[in-house]
Amino acid sequence: MKQSRLFAGAFLATFLWGSAFPCVKIGYEWMQISGSDTGSQMVFAGFRFLMAGLAVLLVGSLREKRILLPEKEKSGESLRLLFLLALTQTFLQYFFYYIGLAHVSGTKGSIMNSLGTLFTVILGIIVFKDRPGMGKIAGVFLGMAGVLSACLSGIGGGISLAGEGALFLSAVFIAVGNIVNKKASERMNPLLVTGWHLSLGGLLLLMAGVCMGGSLHIPDVRSGLLMAYMIFISAAGFGIWSALLRRYPVENVAVFLFLTPVFGTLMSGAFLGEQLGAPVWAALVMVCAGIVLVQRG
Repeated sequence: MKQSRLFAGAFLATFLWGSAFPCVKIGYEWMQISGSDTGSQMVFAGFRFLMAGLAVLLVGSLREKRILLPEKEKSGESLRLLFLLALTQTFLQYFFYYIGLAHVSGTKGSIMNSLGTLFTVILGIIVFKDRPGMGKIAGVFLGMAGVLSACLSGIGGGISLAGEGALFLSAVFIAVGNIVNKKASERMNPLLVTGWHLSLGGLLLLMAGVCMGGSLHIPDVRSGLLMAYMIFISAAGFGIWSALLRRYPVENVAVFLFLTPVFGTLMSGAFLGEQLGAPVWAALVMVCAGIVLVQRG
């Protein structure tokens, strides 16, 4: 029963996150945000996360019958963790993610994003002082080889600092955020953690975007519905993920992130018409095999 809950929760969260790749690309098109308009990309992201965080805090407060605030006796430590989580898992991760995704295909973006899984495992080993076996080490290198092969295969164009470079940095902050999220969720209500880090991080992104001259225009009903779905993705996905990190070891949870590029690649092919040729499938197989080796190790 315990493992089935882990699988069901991780499956749902990664499915939602996988669907975000084509949604962001479509959102840029429908809301007329160009790849070079970094400010508007940040406003787009910030609005999405701020609304998602406020929605989680509202639902959590109604459920708990109290306003979700850090506990008074630990408010200083809790606020530091929440701000660090907002800075890494929301602001910095998605600052680089939205910039990178504007310069690569949805398929390549989803594969590059899986680097966050491998970095999480590596960082988890360092922080929690695990002694990795040969299986884990081999899995990390195989997964990285899969991502590297995807980048060098010409999927969605060549390598650029604004595209692949930004997505690489985003993956680094995914890993840092997962470690901080586990520490925060062990000390606080997962809904409080999710709501606060999405709200704070979204506000930082929104402010950064406005300072860069960005704006957001939702021209029609379909664009509004798309934004509503993306707000739901963030609220539900991060809420589930924080709950899983509270209950299970970080490596056991992180391994399921390999599903995100699978879902992202399939949905990019279905909704964006991107070709899923042999290099795509080879890269996915290598990434998934690497993460399975990590789990078995």
